[in-house]
Amino acid sequence: NGTLMNGVLINQPGILNKSYQFDGVDDYVSSFDSIGNTYTISMWFYPTSSGYTHIWGYDQCYNWAETIRINNNKIAYYMTNWYYSANNVNINEWNHLIVSRNGGNSAFIILNGVRINHSLSSSNALNKIAWIGAENRNCAPYVYFQGRIDEFAFWNRVLTDQEIKKLTM
Repeated sequence: NGTLMNGVLINQPGILNKSYQFDGVDDYVSSFDSIGNTYTISMWFYPTSSGYTHIWGYDQCYNWAETIRINNNKIAYYMTNWYYSANNVNINEWNHLIVSRNGGNSAFIILNGVRINHSLSSSNALNKIAWIGAENRNCAPYVYFQGRIDEFAFWNRVLTDQEIKKLTM
């Protein structure tokens, strides 16, 4: 569930069904407003630009919280420090991404089936709004995603290995 902002196109060709298309200029989806420190995010995304771009951002207004972005063709996940995918993002192709936090000080990133575990330096719960297709920085959209996002899903728990396997098939 979310609110489409500034012309996000819907019903675009997707990996499974229909996807959202973002122009990289001002489109984003304003979504849920409170998550804890245990969660899993899964999505298919099709970037059409190789530059620095945000896929998901969660900000506590003047206290930068978490973000998922493409930076130097890697997935970069921020939670008080930067954590990176082991492999590169495929530009102009569908990519599958899972980012998960366990409630403590660890997380993992799975990009196109390649998993890397990270030890986090913080485990704060988040209590502000999240945006898909842009980073929420200081309560305003910042650096927009260019491309399509499909099958974006959020769980307030860490998925099992079997559940993750089903998502990547």
